[in-house]
Amino acid sequence: MPRERSTARAQERVAATRDGLVQAAATVFAERGYHPTRVSDIAEQAGVGQGTFYRHFSDKRQILDAVVAGTAERLQSVFTDENAPEQIDSLAEYRERASDMATRVFELIAAEHREMGFLLGQLPSVDDDGAATLDFVHGIAAAMIAEYYRIGIERGFFRADLDIDAASIAVIGMGLSAAWKILRNPADTGFRAQYRETVVEFIVRYAAVDPTIAN
Repeated sequence: MPRERSTARAQERVAATRDGLVQAAATVFAERGYHPTRVSDIAEQAGVGQGTFYRHFSDKRQILDAVVAGTAERLQSVFTDENAPEQIDSLAEYRERASDMATRVFELIAAEHREMGFLLGQLPSVDDDGAATLDFVHGIAAAMIAEYYRIGIERGFFRADLDIDAASIAVIGMGLSAAWKILRNPADTGFRAQYRETVVEFIVRYAAVDPTIAN
């Protein structure tokens, strides 16, 4: 039993060191940009030696992938549990969940505005894989939103003739427009609240069989 506890603690330390390196990389990339950043800069920011860095990552390109994956996971967590599409049974509930999801996404963007700004602004120019990664994330987001529409149509509160693919891309576009505004002024909570309600209203009225039942 003591050996198992010791092994568990060692694994926790390894995971914590890796997480610290990823957080450090996100900070340094946001401050300096990807290409000017050196592995030594990331290690210094994390408070470890370069040898420790290379025990976890082969190079800074690999840790960039980890930064992207971590951001994507935090965004994706907004759409789980009570906000998961299969948990929504009515238009009124959809409206409530959509408002909560928009609030949480906007707050995450504001809290991580420097890192988000780097990913949105610089990731496509890192290399061809960077652009492909952004396309991949866009595709995942579109598929996730499409699932909300699909289930809404199936359960009868979204209209059957809705173009799910076009609507999903439109929602992403509205989200990106909000993101750019938030990145410029992350402290503007008034904008986030007003834009959230506008977007939710637009989505509900465009997609609903009867938008009045959500009021």
